[in-house]
Amino acid sequence: MAQPEIPVEIRSALEDFRLLAAAAFQRQDWESAARRMNDTYGFLREEQRHYQTRFHKGWELHNGGIALIRLGQVIEGIDRILMAYVEDALSAETGSEDAIDALPAGLSLSAWGVPEEYLAAMKKVAKRRKERGNVPLDPNELLVEARAEFKLDQELRAQIGEEARQEETVEKRRIESLTEPLERCCFVGGNYYIPQNLELIKQIVTDEGFEPIMPLDFKIPENDVHDRSLLLLHRCRKAVFEVSSPAGQLMELERCRDYNIRPLLLRQTFSGQEPEVSAMISSMADVEMKAYSMPDELRRLIHDYLHG
Repeated sequence: MAQPEIPVEIRSALEDFRLLAAAAFQRQDWESAARRMNDTYGFLREEQRHYQTRFHKGWELHNGGIALIRLGQVIEGIDRILMAYVEDALSAETGSEDAIDALPAGLSLSAWGVPEEYLAAMKKVAKRRKERGNVPLDPNELLVEARAEFKLDQELRAQIGEEARQEETVEKRRIESLTEPLERCCFVGGNYYIPQNLELIKQIVTDEGFEPIMPLDFKIPENDVHDRSLLLLHRCRKAVFEVSSPAGQLMELERCRDYNIRPLLLRQTFSGQEPEVSAMISSMADVEMKAYSMPDELRRLIHDYLHG
C-alpha cells in the first residue's frame, strides 16, 4: 500500500514543524531536536485521528531517535528508530517490505546490530496487518506484536544504542587545511547520521577530480556548527545534497542562492516510496530533484552535474 498523502490543509503547518525540527538537528541541539521531532510526530498523530487515516511518520521517529541517543537516552532512542522501521514497513507496497532495509531506519538498525530475525518479524507482522486491512495508526502497536514473536530485551537495546553513540575515530580535518580553489570544491550535504550514500557520493566526487567538502569530516566546535557549515559551503562552487532522509540540509540549501550555487538534489527511490518532504526541499532550492536507485545512476547524475 502506498502511504496516504498529507492533506493540503495541513501541509503548511507540517512543514513549519519539520523546518524547526531539522534546524535544531543541524545545530546538534539534541534536546531541542528530540523535543521538536516529538512535537512533529504528535502533530501527525493528532491529524490522523482527525482524518481517520494513517500518515507516514518515519522521518520524525528516526531523527528523533538519533537525537535521543545523542542525549544518552539510548533505549528510548532505539525504540523510536524501531518505530520508524515499522512506519516504513507499513508504507511499503504489500510484498515489497524487504526494500525498506535500504531506507534510513533499516540502514541504521542493521549497522548497529539489531538481529535480522527481529527486522524480519516486524516486516512479517506489517505485511500480515496490511493483508487483513488492519493497519495501526500507532506504530508501537505493531512493535509490541512483533516483540511477541522475537524478544529484543532491554539489555540488547542498550547495547545497540551504545554502538550507535560511538564517535568516529578518524581524525577530523581543519577548515584552514583547505587549499583547493573554489572551482574544484564540491559541498556534500545530507543526513550526516545516515552516512552510507554520502560516503559513496564523496568517493564519486573525488573520482571526478573535485574535492568533497562535508561538515562531518571537519573539526567544528559544537556551539559553532551553523556558522562553520555555512563557511564550508561558501568555499565551494558546487554542492550535492542527498535528501532521501531530510535532516540538516534545509539550512544549507537556503543559503545556496546567496552563494550563487545551483545545487544538485538527489533522492534514492525504493519500490515507489516518495518522501513527503521532497516538495518542500525542492521548492527551497528552486531546482529539480533527481532520483536514483543504483550506484551507476548516482555516478552518472553527479558526473553530469560537475562537468555540466
